[in-house]
Amino acid sequence: APGSATRYSFNDFNLTAVRATGGGQLKVSGMYSDDRLTLGDGSFMLDTRMHWSNAAASAVYTHRGERLGMTHTLSFSDMRSSLGLDMPSSRLSMPSSLTQTSLSGEFSMPHAIKAGYRIELSRFSPLRPSARGLVAVENSVVSTDAMLVSAGVSKDWRIAGNVTIGAQARFVGYLTEGFRRVSVDPLVTLSAAGEGRALTLCAGAWSQWQHQVGFGDIGFASDYWLPARGGLGPQRAYGGVADYRHDLLGDALTISIGAFAKAVSGAPEFSGDIFGVLDESFDPYLSVTLTNGFNVGGNAMVNYVLGPVSGWAGYSLAVCRRRYHECPDRWLPSSSEPLHSVKALADWTISPKWKATAYFILASGAPYTPVEAIYMVGGNVLTEYGLPNSARLPLYHRLDLSASWRLPRMHVGGRDVGSTLNFSLLNAYAHRNVEMQHYVYNDETNQIQLKRVYSLYRMLPSLSLSVEF
Repeated sequence: APGSATRYSFNDFNLTAVRATGGGQLKVSGMYSDDRLTLGDGSFMLDTRMHWSNAAASAVYTHRGERLGMTHTLSFSDMRSSLGLDMPSSRLSMPSSLTQTSLSGEFSMPHAIKAGYRIELSRFSPLRPSARGLVAVENSVVSTDAMLVSAGVSKDWRIAGNVTIGAQARFVGYLTEGFRRVSVDPLVTLSAAGEGRALTLCAGAWSQWQHQVGFGDIGFASDYWLPARGGLGPQRAYGGVADYRHDLLGDALTISIGAFAKAVSGAPEFSGDIFGVLDESFDPYLSVTLTNGFNVGGNAMVNYVLGPVSGWAGYSLAVCRRRYHECPDRWLPSSSEPLHSVKALADWTISPKWKATAYFILASGAPYTPVEAIYMVGGNVLTEYGLPNSARLPLYHRLDLSASWRLPRMHVGGRDVGSTLNFSLLNAYAHRNVEMQHYVYNDETNQIQLKRVYSLYRMLPSLSLSVEF
């Protein structure tokens, strides 16, 4: 459209160092990524701004002794995201962040016994909307600190031949302002292995203390994070998983099949709408409703090695249904239901120095809550919605291609240095995948119209260099 423009910038840095230390190994890693995207549409006089950033660091110490093995990990992560809408008369910004510091460990002991621990400190800064222009809003939502302490133990028993039964218990203590909770998550597994095949069955309970929610009416990952607390307890799941693997033609072909079924309680869903954040009384906690439902599905995957060509192809189905208070007699999709997905990857080792890769994905569009009508009454926007998550964005599909060239090794400062140059082309056939949609006001036509934002990744080339020393 006339006046339309797309501006995108990104910075990604990764550094990993590994050192052997007296019977163990220390691995230190750090990464930083910053992506900024502005999509301007002249026909709607609207700019959509998106910003994601993540800074992370970790130190992992591993020791393997004759009777005791251990791994300890100290990690830090700071994730931030923001969604903004700019119109001639107003500017809306919705930032959020999650900062976490954790110390965790795992011990392997004789008699097939394992134990582990985790101490995690989190600071949640949920959605803090602000607006300038015709509507002025400055939300005063404050950050919330939370602490999670967990310890677990597991043991395996061989009962017959290659048949093993395992039992695990995870004890969790959770603390945040005005909220304390203790839980136990049990897990039982049954494993059977034979020549070239293996079957695993497990059943148990899982708890999730960190909620991730987003706007269901735009179908975009405008997510923010919330801690479990009074009135917003942990999400729980009870169910089982089955996996079967069979090797054929030696290692040249492997078939994997899996299935799962879980009953879910306390699953969060955003219950407001994007215009509701303009209210100064907007509370990200009160804009979440807890739902109950189930997750069922399965997957099938084939891994293959055919001379210089290797790769995999798979299909997965995940049905995630919930009961909503708007229609308690119907099962409707959750906001994160994947539904159908087909993926395939192929690697072609052309020579010891050259390798080509192709990756393809075809997936169901994200679910969203459709808008059935919008009215302007006295300068106020009134919105009528359909059933929660009852509509989907169009199918998502793309093909990514890449080629890698391993450069000749060099000796620098007494060290052997290797490097690889990679060229990639994302979305090689330039399909316009719909990433999000919302409604905007068009000053020229005096109408509220549907605005779709398409993926930036249309024949997007990239060039990267990795160095190992």
